[in-house]
Amino acid sequence: MSLQLAFVVILLCAGGVRGQELTPIYAYYLIDIDIQYFDYYGEFYSRVNELLNKDGYRLVEVPAHEINENATLDIHVISEYGIADGLEVGVLGFSMNETMREISEVLYPTYGYFYSRYTDGDQLRDEDVVLTVGLMLYSIDHCDLAEHHLLRARDISRSQATIPVRVFSQASFYLGNCELMAGHYQEAQSYFEDNLQIVPPDYNIDLVEPTTNLAWLYIRNQNQETAFQLMQDLVAAQDDKYSLVRVLRKRSQLYALAFRFEEAITDMDAAIELDPDNPALYVERGQRILLLYEWDRVLADYNRALELNPNYADAYYYRGVLYASAPEGVDARAEAAADFRRYLELAPFGTHAEDAARYLEQIEAQLEAIDR
Repeated sequence: MSLQLAFVVILLCAGGVRGQELTPIYAYYLIDIDIQYFDYYGEFYSRVNELLNKDGYRLVEVPAHEINENATLDIHVISEYGIADGLEVGVLGFSMNETMREISEVLYPTYGYFYSRYTDGDQLRDEDVVLTVGLMLYSIDHCDLAEHHLLRARDISRSQATIPVRVFSQASFYLGNCELMAGHYQEAQSYFEDNLQIVPPDYNIDLVEPTTNLAWLYIRNQNQETAFQLMQDLVAAQDDKYSLVRVLRKRSQLYALAFRFEEAITDMDAAIELDPDNPALYVERGQRILLLYEWDRVLADYNRALELNPNYADAYYYRGVLYASAPEGVDARAEAAADFRRYLELAPFGTHAEDAARYLEQIEAQLEAIDR
């Protein structure tokens, strides 16, 4: 068994002055680089950097042992560039693209694991180099620069006798997302369809992300029948309960978008039956039931989530929102305030922290006015 190494590669905007402190744009965690191919890593790094330089960016390499357990850098990285301590390190292929999230929480901004096989026998593969550059630029919201590299990765792949499916699939997915974010929905649909068509039926690759994004587009285009046939095929293809739960949750979200609320709840029921001790599933089912305005059923699900995990911050937030919007004749503002306080204790910098603080301030003002 060969030794595995790991590195952090930090993406910086080119043109900085040595000695000045720079703000790194992004850091990538390149993992599982096989030592037998390590000679090629130097060439890989150099070629990626050369392409990035043309787009105005550069790489700085850092050994992974300089990362602490909180995934931040403890030391100055390459002191001549003056990069600050405490840089957060992301994993290549898992950066979150906020623009996609703003379009819809259903959409996947990223696609599984980055395919990091950089060599083919004794040769560095061009399509892997180009794809890596495209993914890096996509991750910092630069589709305008990424698209050229992603298209080239597809073209190189297509020119080979045997198409490297993972490279072609990744490039097609991210090109689809770029078109989707630009509002070019027909072009996005075409890329996602290419993604699904290129993968042989018995090929070991996860298609949840491109299938979901394509189904979202079909629903947007009033083609629910095709959308949910895609999702049904995806459900049928899952061979373990955790992957099935993942797909059921995503199909539930799509049903909700299509105003098919009962079916959305049915999928969450099925997910809970498969994984009954997962508190997140009860919160998510509660959000679906809320679409039917069944307040008591929603509350029961949020309560169950907190029974399973008393420190589940999001459950406190959503229950607080529910209490704050209690039906006529029920005054649950004190309970709402308590839940928002608890959320802020558990997740002071969480996704909902700003909203929780605002709700809490409003409710405390109302309760104070009543006590006067």
